[in-house]
Amino acid sequence: MRFFKPCHLLLSILGLALVLTLTNSALAQPENPAQPPAQNAPAEVEEESTSLREQTIYIPYDKLYKVFEQPGRGVFLPYEKFQELWQRANQNAASPRHQQAPLRSLIKVIDSEANVRQDVVVVTANLTIELIGSGWHEVPLNLADAAILSAKLGDADARVIRRGNGYSLLIEVSKEKLLSPAEIQLKLEYAKAFSRTPGLNQFTIQAPQASVNRWKIRVPEKGVKIQVQPMVAASENNNAGDQQPPLAAAEETILNAFFGATPSVVISWTPKAEGASGLQALATVEARQMVTISEGVQRTRAELTYQITRAKLAELTLRVPLQYKVTGVFDDNVRQWEVEEVDEGQEVKIQLFQPTIGNQKLIVDLERFDIGLGMEANMQSAIVGIPSIEALNVARQQGVVLVQLGPGLQAEVSRRAGLLQVDAKEVVGKNWQFAYRYAALPFVLDLKVDKVAPEISTNELVEVQFSPQRVRATLTAVFDIKRAGVFQLSLLLPEGYRIRALRGQKIGDAQPLQVDGHHQNEEEPTRYDVNLSRKALGKVGLFVDIERTVTDPNLATPTGESSDYPLEIPRVDPNSVDRVNGNIVVNAPISLRVTPEDLTGIRSVSFNDAFKNVARVQSLPAQLRPQHSYEYSSEEFTGTFSLIRRQPEVNVDQLMHVDIESGTVTYNVELHYQILYSGVKTLRLDVPTSLVGIIRNTSNTIQESPLDPAPMDLAEGYTAWQLKSSQELIGSKRLTLTWQTEIGDLNIGSSTLLDLPYLIPQEVQRSSGQIVISKSENLDVVPTEKRENLRPIDPEHDL
Repeated sequence: MRFFKPCHLLLSILGLALVLTLTNSALAQPENPAQPPAQNAPAEVEEESTSLREQTIYIPYDKLYKVFEQPGRGVFLPYEKFQELWQRANQNAASPRHQQAPLRSLIKVIDSEANVRQDVVVVTANLTIELIGSGWHEVPLNLADAAILSAKLGDADARVIRRGNGYSLLIEVSKEKLLSPAEIQLKLEYAKAFSRTPGLNQFTIQAPQASVNRWKIRVPEKGVKIQVQPMVAASENNNAGDQQPPLAAAEETILNAFFGATPSVVISWTPKAEGASGLQALATVEARQMVTISEGVQRTRAELTYQITRAKLAELTLRVPLQYKVTGVFDDNVRQWEVEEVDEGQEVKIQLFQPTIGNQKLIVDLERFDIGLGMEANMQSAIVGIPSIEALNVARQQGVVLVQLGPGLQAEVSRRAGLLQVDAKEVVGKNWQFAYRYAALPFVLDLKVDKVAPEISTNELVEVQFSPQRVRATLTAVFDIKRAGVFQLSLLLPEGYRIRALRGQKIGDAQPLQVDGHHQNEEEPTRYDVNLSRKALGKVGLFVDIERTVTDPNLATPTGESSDYPLEIPRVDPNSVDRVNGNIVVNAPISLRVTPEDLTGIRSVSFNDAFKNVARVQSLPAQLRPQHSYEYSSEEFTGTFSLIRRQPEVNVDQLMHVDIESGTVTYNVELHYQILYSGVKTLRLDVPTSLVGIIRNTSNTIQESPLDPAPMDLAEGYTAWQLKSSQELIGSKRLTLTWQTEIGDLNIGSSTLLDLPYLIPQEVQRSSGQIVISKSENLDVVPTEKRENLRPIDPEHDL
């Protein structure tokens, strides 16, 4: 590295000289100024080349980056210089920073008094100003459009200068008041001309702003109505500021107002109208009469807006028709009201809290309950008149009449006079069915109001269940109700039946009816009225279950004689609906034969078609089977079903298992009885007499006993058994018998003849059986030629 002489630029950083220490093997110690002896010169040269040398160097400023911004370089300071820097840094960190106030001046309170004088308004304002800090302060006063008459700080004139579009106060605060804000009082007087228009005087000023801004406004006229903007708070009083006003002072109106910080103040005043002295009040009325017609009730609300001039009114009078009841008269200014009957109707006299001039609103409510519409089942139509509410002692009354119909009603105009029809869609409010305007009273409006008849169609499924003990019928009905809802439905139920259930039922997408109750019609015993707790509209479902007990011996036992039962079903009254589509399914156990006779008004359909429109919602008892199905409509139909108890049909299948072993033969016989249509008390089985003593009955439910006396048709060598149980024998029954016989030991090559016994079921319609023979391995069984009514079968497939 090249070393520069002291004449170069001395680099100074933070007031300290930088010392660069370079350490290498050639620079170890500072140079010795003494000259060594000549004989030691070689050694000293070698020592000088290996010693560490410390030098103070001076680096030009433009070379500083290249010298220090290298790896392994550093800056070293003497300890005393480090301490000096450290102490100075701590002193700078500990010294607090002084936070200045965000504002130099502030107008705290302004009390202004405005006096109207001829063509100008003179305002005297007392401003409380707070000055923060010493030196010169400039306080904005606005007043760009006003003329300043005087500005005083105490007894001295204040410095007011023009700044931009307004004025400012210029004031100096000495250093003695530096630690505490200075508060001064500025008395300012300024004026501005006000504008005049017919009936209105207005004064606008860009006044000084303060959070607390109080005004007192004086107008040298009595009864003047003063308005200010912005309207935050104001109170009016006469001579409020003078405890002892001068006797010669003119009458005036005073308004105390509170504005707050606002960029401008607007004051306007208009003398109050005194009216026409000595003349009566002149009133006109604009009416909005709203009528709502529902089933059994008519409600009217009239909104009357009075426009009163010339004089005040303390009482208002209305006339309403005699048939209507006045239920309320409403307005904040209404003190009381009373109704008095007169020859022309009713007069409603209304007392007001304060006599009024100008606008006065009234709301009048009327009710009428004797219109008759919908109160009874046969009251499906009525003529309803719209009342005329007349305001008495007025010069003119005009308005609109609006009519709205309740749900399920429709109307048409029966008579109209003095009314002009307008488009109901142009009237603000509800969906009005009728809208009229009248220019004067009286008017006439009569409406013919009809109940909207519901359009009802039904899909019905009737299932008749015949059994030996009872006749039961169920009705599953889906109502499709359109146009108007209903609260009552009518059913036709046959006499002599007990109602087991009558309830709403969800059927497909049809919701269940909300059934409240039902009762029998006194005039028509077969008609039942079903009352609903909620209005039914759309698709709804109903389920009815009725039954009656029968004691018919022809159904209880197979007497061979039939009994006739008329076709009696529960159904929806066809006279109460528009369309009917129904199906009948007749169910009975297989023990009963049901034969239709003399059916009229219905036609036979398949079972699939019978359940196509309405599905079954309740399963049938297991013993019942569909036997007939029909379709009907709203037309009357009749018919009879002939029922006969079928004779019992007994079928038996017999399986005899013969197991042959050396010396013994084991017989196992199973008789499977199938008893159809009707039950039997006993069964007969003929068994060989030789086996009576050895046969064992292993059945638990069937007991055997010999018949005594023996039947006449008993074959020789047989004994007749009577089979019975604790209950009537019907359906599937099984009898199991077993016995053994001895055949002796067989030698090799010897044989014996074995006759298989035959058990004979008697009094049966069909009897069949199978014989299965099994043997031990050392025996061979061969059938003989002596066999009748037998054919060989495959034991693996035919058993």
